[in-house]
Amino acid sequence: MSRNKGDIAKTAFGFVLIIGIVNLFADMTYEGARSITGPFLGSLGASATVVGVVAGTGELLRYSLRSVAGYFADKTQRYWLSAQNSLLKALLTEVLSAAKRSTGFGLFYTGYGIAWFLSSYSS
Repeated sequence: MSRNKGDIAKTAFGFVLIIGIVNLFADMTYEGARSITGPFLGSLGASATVVGVVAGTGELLRYSLRSVAGYFADKTQRYWLSAQNSLLKALLTEVLSAAKRSTGFGLFYTGYGIAWFLSSYSS
């Protein structure tokens, strides 16, 4: 069964749109949960210094693990090991033609930005 370019373009656009919507809700959940870390620790009696150290250590670990996961994903060619954001970018690059990538990434980052705004605003 062969598909024409119009069907492939519709499928690719649908894929980008669905991934964007999933990413929107995932980021709203993640960023919303991250934004309450400080107040939560404060409610447990932690000082501002403790909250800063805990949050900073968490960010350091997150970025360190992301680098390590990316290294092993490249070495083993098991790209499902890499971080969600990088994996979504790789999927978009693979699915979209070169002419449509800017639109696809624009939609992706629009959804990402909306999720980030809504989750930080709602918290």
